[in-house]
Amino acid sequence: MYPIVIGRSIAAACAILFSLICIVGNASAQVSVTTYHYDNFRTGWNSGETTLSQKAVAKKSFGLLQAISLDDQVDAQPLVVPNVTIGGQLHTVVYVATESNTVYAIDSSSGQVLLQTNLGAPVPYTDLPGGCNNNGPNVGINSTPVIDTGRGILYVIAYTWENNAPVFRIHALSLSTLSDSLSPVVVTASGTLSDGSTYDFNPAVSRQRAALLLSNDTVYAGFASFCDYAADQSRGWVLGWQAGTLAPLASNELTNKRSTAPDTFYLSSIWMSGYGLAANAAGSVYFVTGNSDYSGNTYNSVTNIAESAAAMSPDLSTVRGLFTPSNHAYLDRVDGDYGSGGLMLLPPQSGNHPNLAAAAGKDGNLYLLDADKMTMLGAYQIGACWCGPSYCQGSNGAGRIVSSGNTAIGVWELKGKKPKLVLKKQADGIADGQFPGFFYQRLVERHSIGNSRYMGGGKAHRQQSGQCRSLRRQRRQRAYALQQRCRAMAEYGWRFEHCSGCRQWPRLCRFKPDADSFWDWRRQGFRFSAPDPACGYASATAAWPSRGVWHGARGERCLGHPLAPEWWSVAGRCHGRDEELPLCRATGWPWHCRARGIHASGTS
Repeated sequence: MYPIVIGRSIAAACAILFSLICIVGNASAQVSVTTYHYDNFRTGWNSGETTLSQKAVAKKSFGLLQAISLDDQVDAQPLVVPNVTIGGQLHTVVYVATESNTVYAIDSSSGQVLLQTNLGAPVPYTDLPGGCNNNGPNVGINSTPVIDTGRGILYVIAYTWENNAPVFRIHALSLSTLSDSLSPVVVTASGTLSDGSTYDFNPAVSRQRAALLLSNDTVYAGFASFCDYAADQSRGWVLGWQAGTLAPLASNELTNKRSTAPDTFYLSSIWMSGYGLAANAAGSVYFVTGNSDYSGNTYNSVTNIAESAAAMSPDLSTVRGLFTPSNHAYLDRVDGDYGSGGLMLLPPQSGNHPNLAAAAGKDGNLYLLDADKMTMLGAYQIGACWCGPSYCQGSNGAGRIVSSGNTAIGVWELKGKKPKLVLKKQADGIADGQFPGFFYQRLVERHSIGNSRYMGGGKAHRQQSGQCRSLRRQRRQRAYALQQRCRAMAEYGWRFEHCSGCRQWPRLCRFKPDADSFWDWRRQGFRFSAPDPACGYASATAAWPSRGVWHGARGERCLGHPLAPEWWSVAGRCHGRDEELPLCRATGWPWHCRARGIHASGTS
């Protein structure tokens, strides 16, 4: 069973910080939390909060109220609505959705489960592309729902396993009964690629992680990939449905419309670590995209808006604005998603740029943007971010952005008519087992999967759960450093993100040797197999075995990087497409490299 905590532990950490830096509002009736981060700007700020002061949360009486057992992991933010009539009585209700596709209505005071409904069997992680386990054992409701209090409806997207295939459905559930107020709708869509061909939405390779958005009487959802697997098929989407009928919008946004790519690698996903799509007062929809083809050559402001913050028209027919970091090619090459973090809109400010936005990604740059023109006003290093910012107002009336990156939380104040950010406070060394930039990423910590099964080269390989947990701990402590090493190696033409074993990126397969095992690295058809562990990096000369096979549908260039002369003898040849490079080590064993018709072989 998976417990959901109703209490004040997370709120306490927030309150201690916020009470020092932000105004605490005046009145405070019970406040509805109907969407991710309180509002469509995604500020995370309740300006009317009066209870969670530093003094209040420092009291010994402050702490856990209830713990309720649920049927699976919770990756969605719980939502709260007061004065809901259930069973003839009024309740303040906490709505919680799990990865087993169960939605709970829980009384916030007593912890009593008032209602629950299941929307179908979830998709087991073993049936995800590549067995992606960057989630719990199941994927069901992976995003935060959204509530329309006027209609009394909770909108939620469930991922179900039906007839040996995954299906997405959008539901409109009654707040009072959790039954469907409207007939559920299967998620479908199609887009036109640059060559005129049609690309259809594929639920088997699409993850719906970003929180839902209710704006313009429309429910919006963003879609991404699973662990960057099936990147030859998966592309980013923004889809919308009319709130009153669940009829799909006539238009949608397909973020990557390219018909070809050098490495047949598309993506440009919208995942934002679960952060929600945002909307401004005019109804424009904002989001951030992740990486695309790792050649670094496929970005295009029309056909492939990878590594970008985008503003869409409410009907999703037009990209109204786009900001793309100048290092987007590098980010693509190293899987350095700008879209690992979400975009926050700020309440209107004084000065020459009243409408602002902020977003950060894996490389740690927090970009302050003019939200109308989608132009950069400044960039500030906060540390690697799988996260999203928050906003509040300081005691001096100035707007403040609260950031988290690596293990640090920072408070930045807006200054000047042409706004810039000035760091006011920072606390480091905060760790809670999340990815870097953890603080506002989610409320409920993931549960690890013990004895997980990993597939490679047609063979099953089981890794003990203790090793998995050990690797995860190492990742939490050194994720950013490992990321930099991966980037450095990527510059030499090698990619290490998905060595098998414990599949948590970035990884370099640092398990103990097992001569009887095959190790496989899969990334869209790539495999390297050998009778010894094949994933080394610092001591690559010694770590690569003396025999094996490197093959794949896309292929890297034939070991054409500066280290090749040191690693391989001149006895072998790489040939095809004007490439001839040393390939074989002086071991007497043949090697073969296949990359889009390029073959390399040789013995010494």
